[in-house]
Amino acid sequence: MKNMTFVDYIRNVLQEREGIYFTVPEIAKFIVSDFPDYCKKRMEKSGRIKDVADLLEQFQREIYSANSQGRLDQDIIVAATSPKKLAYFSEGGFSNKEVLVSHVGKKKELREQDLYSLLGKFLADDLNIYAKRINEKKSSNTNGRNGNKWLYPDVVGMRVLSDNWDDNIKRCIKHYQGSETDLWSFEVKVSLTMANVRESFFQTVSNSSWANYSYLVAADIEEKALKDLRILSEAHNIGVIKLDIDNIQESQILIPAPKTELLDWNVMNRICSVNSDFKDFIAAVDNFYSANPKNKIQETHWMACPGKL
Repeated sequence: MKNMTFVDYIRNVLQEREGIYFTVPEIAKFIVSDFPDYCKKRMEKSGRIKDVADLLEQFQREIYSANSQGRLDQDIIVAATSPKKLAYFSEGGFSNKEVLVSHVGKKKELREQDLYSLLGKFLADDLNIYAKRINEKKSSNTNGRNGNKWLYPDVVGMRVLSDNWDDNIKRCIKHYQGSETDLWSFEVKVSLTMANVRESFFQTVSNSSWANYSYLVAADIEEKALKDLRILSEAHNIGVIKLDIDNIQESQILIPAPKTELLDWNVMNRICSVNSDFKDFIAAVDNFYSANPKNKIQETHWMACPGKL
């Protein structure tokens, strides 16, 4: 494997969090958390870098320099904002690298993949959920054409329930087979109309019912379609979220999903067998329970995280 350049590290951290814009300081923190060995070598080789704070400042300077010198890859998009923000898009990117974060503001140009980062931000900021994108391109096709149809959702998430629990409670819950986390699943659509609402809903039933909470998400929902969704949701325990693309903080849960206490491990195992992103998600959940408590969240690649890393 060839030696990675600093630009390769920038690309890697953004690619792992595809579709989400991050500031330069945030990207520097991701490099530190994702590549500890690389950072250790950088500090050992430099006589000027004394601690992590110095390293973060150095990384920020190098990220700004890579952008100003035009050394970033074409699939890394730089938003024309202040402060500067960068994001990675695997396909259907934008020809002009200086684009507005609000490029999704026009509904006629809105694509489903544009919604993933917005959903991730809403989940992190409003629901304290660690979100991860499930990319269909990372699935095997050993089951033939349509063999994986409606098998996995667009986005999954983990919410930690035990952040403020007493240590004694955390130990006791293991004796009562309790859980410190909830798992969430989200199917995303640009719009829901009477023409597609039932198909979209049952697609969600198919690929999301394994989770504790299952949701269908859309940026635009017809009133008639919403009436159908209320009837369907009551029968199948699927919630509905409406994303506000102009002000993500105004997004809302229109229909709350009731909690399903028992996870469907057979379905989860089936998804793990064909999709590497989902397998990484399950490994991250396992890591939460087994790793050093101080590092068990930060060391995982998430699409969006509640609060600061």
